[in-house]
Amino acid sequence: MLTKQKKSPYWYAVLCNGGNRRKWVSARTKSKKEAKIFHDEVHAMLKKARAEKQRREILGLEVDTLEPFPLSDVFRKYRIICGEPSLSAVSKFNRFVKWLKTNYPKISDINKITKRIAFEYLAIYSDLSPKTHNYQFHVRIG
Repeated sequence: MLTKQKKSPYWYAVLCNGGNRRKWVSARTKSKKEAKIFHDEVHAMLKKARAEKQRREILGLEVDTLEPFPLSDVFRKYRIICGEPSLSAVSKFNRFVKWLKTNYPKISDINKITKRIAFEYLAIYSDLSPKTHNYQFHVRIG
């Protein structure tokens, strides 16, 4: 479904995530025709992904059987769906990739990153991130 939000000149593609949940994706265009093309492309990608997920669940296949998704393609696919990423998102992703190359040099496919690896990075990252005044106050009192 295509729609516009109040006070926004841009069209939005409203896609069903399953159940009653919906995902709003900005087409970043004022043209309804271009927005319709964008909507159809994103809808086809989501439909294909859902069908693949359902097929894997039925067959009991593991994540290892997914088609390769190189880390270098992450922002290319991100740009298709969400537009140009912010500089902070790019720098945070590059920091993660640098950490990944140091600690897990054999991983070049995003499908090989497990929850354990992600939480290992987040644990280190949270220790390095700056703390707010309220957090530091809470720690001193706590």
